[in-house]
Amino acid sequence: MAGHAAAEIYGMKLSDDEWVAQARERVARGEPWDLPPDDETASTAEPTQPAATVTEAPVLRCPYCGAHPPLEVVERWDVLCATPLRRCPRCYGFWAAGDALSNGVRDSTDEHPSFIAAMAPPRCRSCLGYLDDDGVCRKCGQRLPLLNCPACGKTMAREKQNGLTLDSCAACKGVWFDVGELGRAYGLAPVQDLAASMVDEHACDNEPPGWLIMAEAAFRVVAPFL
Repeated sequence: MAGHAAAEIYGMKLSDDEWVAQARERVARGEPWDLPPDDETASTAEPTQPAATVTEAPVLRCPYCGAHPPLEVVERWDVLCATPLRRCPRCYGFWAAGDALSNGVRDSTDEHPSFIAAMAPPRCRSCLGYLDDDGVCRKCGQRLPLLNCPACGKTMAREKQNGLTLDSCAACKGVWFDVGELGRAYGLAPVQDLAASMVDEHACDNEPPGWLIMAEAAFRVVAPFL
């Protein structure tokens, strides 16, 4: 009955045989035979760690388009960076922050038209009229509003650099490139195919222009019929 009494003291519901068996196991391990069950559980149980919380990356949206579509991540395999380069699939604008442009802009085989898109003349957001150099619309007289940062939502500063008008966020260290501005800033050009690259590689200064070669070839074809 001693085992049953001990089990009742420790708040357990064990039979005498179960309590004696556990006591013998404790003695065999070199532990006191009357170790409280709660202490035994605490000494052998592994510490529990809080479950890791998974935080999803925030969705960045285009600051230029009126509908503010989500910016897509530009998949680059040759260019290694911690912060991805993002692009608006609608207006072909780019958002670059951190080291997104530290090791290059695009892969050598990436022919996406956004990289070589031509710069569009600045237009008014309200009436689509053309803007003067100071950002005032020639049609309605409104000034082009400043853009909000895609990451933090704060108003970005607008400044001209090397003929480009860029919007930058001082807090996020990011820059927004309108359509064509990224290609202009980094001198991007369409990827040439094998034939074009071989012609450029083996071209000589004294070769006739291409249009003259094509004209001579056409003349040789039609000469017998003249």
